[in-house]
Amino acid sequence: MKSLLLLLALTLSPALSQAEPTVNNAPVSPADRTLAFDQTRTLEGTFNAKGISELEIKSSFGQVNIEYTDQKTISYTAEVHIATNDEAYGRALLEGTRIDYSTEGNEATLRTIYGDEGTVSNSRSFTRRVELTVTMPRKMKLEAKLKYAGILLPKSNVGSVDLAVKYGNIVGGNFTGLLRINNKYGNIKLGTVVEAEIEAEYDSDVRLDSAEKLSIEADYSNLTLGTVDNLQLKAKYGAAKIGSLAKGSIKSSYTNIDIDVLNKSLTDCRMSYGHLNIDNFQATVSAFDLTANFGDINLKVDPKANFVIDARNFGACKAPGFDVKNSNDYAVRRNYVITVGKGGKTFQLDGREYSGLSVEKR
Repeated sequence: MKSLLLLLALTLSPALSQAEPTVNNAPVSPADRTLAFDQTRTLEGTFNAKGISELEIKSSFGQVNIEYTDQKTISYTAEVHIATNDEAYGRALLEGTRIDYSTEGNEATLRTIYGDEGTVSNSRSFTRRVELTVTMPRKMKLEAKLKYAGILLPKSNVGSVDLAVKYGNIVGGNFTGLLRINNKYGNIKLGTVVEAEIEAEYDSDVRLDSAEKLSIEADYSNLTLGTVDNLQLKAKYGAAKIGSLAKGSIKSSYTNIDIDVLNKSLTDCRMSYGHLNIDNFQATVSAFDLTANFGDINLKVDPKANFVIDARNFGACKAPGFDVKNSNDYAVRRNYVITVGKGGKTFQLDGREYSGLSVEKR
């Protein structure tokens, strides 16, 4: 679907730059030799960024690449490509595109302007792509609003970053400033973040190497997270794989959660129609409580662990090698008390009648 949407129309605009834009003929492949118009226009601009602390980028149909500089300048290069069977129409699209730069207070805006509205027929078929490369001061806050366009950020990002991307991918390295992302119909791939707030909808793949503090709200998305110190997760209709989790809270429905290692705590969890697998439930876990509805809880416990699980309202319970007590009273017969090791702290679990619990040694 993305490829069809990208074929709709892509127009970027020259800009209020200090250099005149140049027009270059794009190479035409043998399959495209019947096209009446196939050209690329290069737009460039450089601006003084003294007194500017935030840059907003608004663009669509293509790609945005971010680069940093230690100079107090904002500059861009845009490659605008138009291909169509109507030469006059294509030239109007190409020449009608520009990049607008404006400032208000301490904020600057770079925006793609499409100048073809009202001048050429929108019923004609064409392809349009804009590749926009923006160079900005390293510590300046970045805000980008993109549609049918992806964004590529450098390996090291120190300023605050706020991204709203629809029908495009987000790729970036490490972030030491606050990172906010709203992504729909795309993929996300990041390195290490200090603090991030992510909203993902209909994303086929969200990957993050590590995070100190991470809040994710994901719908119809698959998550692959590395090492996370503090996680707040809300997920629906997807899957989440977590490498190592120190502490967190999960609220999910129709989502399978797989955690390789749980180190400290998992509290205030509400899960329905999906399993929770923890492959290494370490002895250092001090708090663990959840409510599961139509889902299975599977724990593989560190042999050195000592605690008690008070499991209520579970349809089935398996805990080979551990002391398990359950009531014969019909009203409470689905309640189990599992003693791991020498016992100690108690973890409260509620299965809502239709969930299963499995506890085993690693």
